[in-house]
Amino acid sequence: MMKKKTLLAAGAATVAGIATLTLVGSYQQWKRSELARTQVESRLATTPLGVVEYGMEGSGPAVLISHGSPGGYDQGLGMARWIHSPDFTFIAPSRPGYLHTPLSSGVSPAAQADLFAALLDTLEIEQAAVLAVSGGGPAALQFALRHPARCRGLLLLCAVAQRYVESQVYSQLARGTRLSKQITNELLLFDPFLYFVQSLANLRSNRLMESGMLSSLSLAYLRKEGYRNDMRQFAALTPYPLEQISAPTFIAHGTADTEVPFADAQLLASSIAHSHLVSVNGANHLFFMTYEEEIMPALRDFLYTLS
Repeated sequence: MMKKKTLLAAGAATVAGIATLTLVGSYQQWKRSELARTQVESRLATTPLGVVEYGMEGSGPAVLISHGSPGGYDQGLGMARWIHSPDFTFIAPSRPGYLHTPLSSGVSPAAQADLFAALLDTLEIEQAAVLAVSGGGPAALQFALRHPARCRGLLLLCAVAQRYVESQVYSQLARGTRLSKQITNELLLFDPFLYFVQSLANLRSNRLMESGMLSSLSLAYLRKEGYRNDMRQFAALTPYPLEQISAPTFIAHGTADTEVPFADAQLLASSIAHSHLVSVNGANHLFFMTYEEEIMPALRDFLYTLS
């Protein structure tokens, strides 16, 4: 009997060991695949302000995408593919500190806006509409303020528009919700967790937007510097002269956003003269993934009015 138990224990240990090695091997393969993906679709431009990584696809009037926090050019391309219009050229830079754009290319939102302009110069593009998601908001707003002749329009989705300190925003939430968000935010910078979540998402759905957003969070070690810089910059934001923005502006935000408060959208809509606010009742952050039918027609229509 003892011998049988020993054999069973050894067998179970062997199976567990094989399963662990298989899982570890699969995870390492995923990391290699993710790194290869980020290198295939991007290019590096050397501008007078520094190196900037970007992806570009499509043809027609330019739309520059200022990605969220965290993110990278791959998140911008995911947004472009979500919009899915062949009538525009989508330019998706990695903001400084993300993926292969060094932080030295532009620490502040103002410097990042100037880097956007320098990238357009390098690409010989005179004007662009700028689409910003979440933490990409300050750089986009600065582009409209600092380069008004080059900004054909603004599209701001759940965008940061004023001083932002994550701990202060979360302090307004119920304790359980606050703790859950804090844990989730830490896990989203932990690649094994993302590997697990992405594997589950691939089993349930192959929606391009879902997989694109998840992929744009992977390889945290290539995004942490940009994310931490964003948090420092957002905490130090002083009020922008939003009333000086002359570009037509499309604003969309969920009224129940617990990441970037709906008050940011209200501030934008009340301050920018030529603006249109689409508020999605009850929607949280990154609402456009789940409220596509409510957002996409209006967003596309706005883009076509600019072209």
